Amino acid sequence: MKVILIRHAEVDMKWPKTCNSSEYEEACQKYNEADIKPMQEKQPKADGYVILTSSEKRAKQTARMLFGDSTFHETDLLSEVPIAPFTDTDRKLPRWMFDVLGRLQWIVGSSRQPESRSETRERARKAAALIDRQDCDCVVISHGFFLRVLLREYSGRKGYTISRGTAFSIPPLSRIRITMTKDHCGNCAHNCLLENPGCDIGKMKAQNREAGDHNG
Repeated sequence: MKVILIRHAEVDMKWPKTCNSSEYEEACQKYNEADIKPMQEKQPKADGYVILTSSEKRAKQTARMLFGDSTFHETDLLSEVPIAPFTDTDRKLPRWMFDVLGRLQWIVGSSRQPESRSETRERARKAAALIDRQDCDCVVISHGFFLRVLLREYSGRKGYTISRGTAFSIPPLSRIRITMTKDHCGNCAHNCLLENPGCDIGKMKAQNREAGDHNG
């Protein structure tokens, strides 16, 4: 099974550089309601894939722009981790301060945040279980912060190989591949997939597996 994680496209909205708590809350709401920017991305083939997407507008628009009229399934399990102002204030503060301190409150489980870290982790476990139940290749369109939590869920499981690390920032339209470790050739620098081996080790292992299948 192969899972392709995609962060939604860039949102067509300009965040304020400074704001008070009410203005920050309004900006977050505006972001959730905004459209994505037009994309020049080529539509990848979706044949054989189940497409799962967050129920939020920017994710669903990305799915439609990437995959056209293909059928996709939306779920709140893949929605972004919500964020609220870390305090109530009329004072203008840098916007990044609201972002950083709000996420710190999420880590420690502050009641000011709509969802705690433990609740997000539980949602990620349920999302991974939903993906696994598809029992086929999947495309998952979600959000930057939640995808990092979902990646940590998969990195803690045995039997999976992730195409990249959990970097602090996941840019819009980034693609991260998760595959079953048994589908990799192993023993090479690039750990290529057996379905498309990129080295002699991988080709030989794939050929041996195919011969074994035929002999069985």
